[in-house]
Amino acid sequence: MTQASFDFHSESHAAFTQKAAQSLAKAFPENLCSVIIFGPAAVMDEEVELDEITLLVVFKELDGESMVKLRPWLKSWLASGCPMPLLFEVDRLMMSGESFALEILDMKEARQVLWGADPIPEIEVKPTHLLQQIEHELKSELHRIRDVYLRKGHDATALQDALGDSLARLRLLMRATLRLYRPVCPRRNVDVLRALRVHISFDSEIISVIQSLNNARSEPLLDVAFLQSTMLRYIETVVKISDAVDGVKNRRQRMMVL
Repeated sequence: MTQASFDFHSESHAAFTQKAAQSLAKAFPENLCSVIIFGPAAVMDEEVELDEITLLVVFKELDGESMVKLRPWLKSWLASGCPMPLLFEVDRLMMSGESFALEILDMKEARQVLWGADPIPEIEVKPTHLLQQIEHELKSELHRIRDVYLRKGHDATALQDALGDSLARLRLLMRATLRLYRPVCPRRNVDVLRALRVHISFDSEIISVIQSLNNARSEPLLDVAFLQSTMLRYIETVVKISDAVDGVKNRRQRMMVL
């Protein structure tokens, strides 16, 4: 049984993602529909961080056998430092404009098809879908990181991994949150952060701190006390962004009543 796997070496993100897509196409010649990169890496010529490389992989079917074949590829992808890709069956993707509104909107704004067809233009996303998903995802993220802090607060590895994994998700959520205030978002994460600070007051410096931690995952772990204080600062940032989204929702509801 052909398995999907590839090796990552020091190379441009464009070459890296193309190699990853070709590996999938080779392993799934009949089952793979699309491999699409979206987010900052889809439009930026200069190098981006590996945890900014967001990928959508679409299959005809994603059954047990397919997932077994996919494991080696996914292990290589995650080991490189990239976030978990979005994995979809094509029929389910086409009906996901409501539940995955923020990701689909990000794709509609900027994407590159690395392999296969481009189904994104056919997916409908309504503004109410975006607000509902942002609200849900921010509160879910807050629950996840509080859970790690409470249950594994003395485990430096768990804290550092949780912060790095959460940052990739929060960046997408910050981009989506900015869309509640303005129609078009900057592509660079640093510009999204700066623009969002115009509308919401939060500790933006903590994002850079966690990015530095993420870049140093292979280096010796930092002091647990430092990681604990960093996570508390990060939690407070997520709280403030979540509260601001709740404020937008409440204002819109009041306007509908009036």
